[in-house]
Order: sequence, then structure tokens, then C-alpha cells
Amino acid sequence: MNSGERRMYTSSFIQNELINTFGHLIKSQIVRNVRKSIFYSVLADETTGISQIEQLSLCVRYVENQSCKIREDFLTFVPLYDVAGEDLSNTVLDILSILGLDLKKIRDQG
Repeated sequence: MNSGERRMYTSSFIQNELINTFGHLIKSQIVRNVRKSIFYSVLADETTGISQIEQLSLCVRYVENQSCKIREDFLTFVPLYDVAGEDLSNTVLDILSILGLDLKKIRDQG
């Protein structure tokens, strides 16, 4: 606000803040769309990132109400500390609950 015409938004702090803000807005819109759909599917995949930390990528597949198009959207990455089947399923259920998605609407998982 104080930089006048000198502002360029090139600092890593500002860029990360913009990325996080847009990511939050996009995720919120996806969650709203999934909430409007009658049913949805959950897609999860475990992978190890470049930092050697195992993480879970979580996606949803649903039918968009107005256009009747099938959508498949990425939701989030979640760090994993244990990759046993029960821990993976509990992580998925926890994240979906945190996002406010109705677990009773899940009809498929992959």
C-alpha cells in the first residue's frame, strides 16, 4: 500500500500469499460444487514428493448440477506418516469431514 508505482508483487512472500489465497478460493468453489451434487466419488493416491515426504493427493469426481458434466477436481495434498490401509482411509475420511463434505454421499472410491 505504501510502495506506490514501485509495487511489483515479485517477492516470494507475496507470491506464496497469492498462490495460497487463490488455492483456497478454488478449493472452496470445488467443495461448494460437490455439496450441490447428489453423489460423488473420492480418488486418492499416495506418492513421495521431492522432499521424500509421503503424501496423499485427494481428488473428487462429481456431476456438475447445471451443465450435467462429469467433473474431476483436485482438492489437496495431505502429508502421510503411516501408509497402512486403515490409516489411509481414516486420513481421507478426516479430510472430507474437515472440508464439510457429506460422507453419506460417497458412492465410489479409487
